[in-house]
Amino acid sequence: MFSLLRENLAVPELPELCTKLTVEVLRAVCGPDKAGENEFCSVVLEAIAEVHDAIATEDSFVSARSELSDDSRSRTRSETPESEEEVPFDKEKAKAKVLREIMINMKCLHIAQCMLQNIEGNLQDNMHLVTMLNNLVVPAVRSHEAPIRERGLECLGLCCLLDKSLAEENMSLFIH
Repeated sequence: MFSLLRENLAVPELPELCTKLTVEVLRAVCGPDKAGENEFCSVVLEAIAEVHDAIATEDSFVSARSELSDDSRSRTRSETPESEEEVPFDKEKAKAKVLREIMINMKCLHIAQCMLQNIEGNLQDNMHLVTMLNNLVVPAVRSHEAPIRERGLECLGLCCLLDKSLAEENMSLFIH
């Protein structure tokens, strides 16, 4: 059961409702004690890293393929300046890359949010949570993209429920 849940959680295409239910069942499987909670956090953060890596790897594979096709086109064509038709294509590729990065961050933040909703211990006592806060949540809160920032704020709020000093530090942010 544990392996199946762990594998499913690392599937980037898993719908949000299924992700939430998977995290909840995984939490129950890991056990209610502190060791179980630490294991749960560790497993979920590994899945977040896999989701991020899987999507980022697909992106780099696509860009490597497009670079190869660009090289072959440039060899078959004479040395002429780029036509105006190619410039919008580059803009479309850039826009697609930005959307893909947003998708990566939204999926990772959703998994983190589901995990945080199932934690009861102190944030500072769990190194996995501190790492997730610093490497995923704080950059999301500072993001220029509104959906990422909003989900990051939700995760930060859940982190604040686990640590009073963090809540006090971020009170003005939440008021703002």
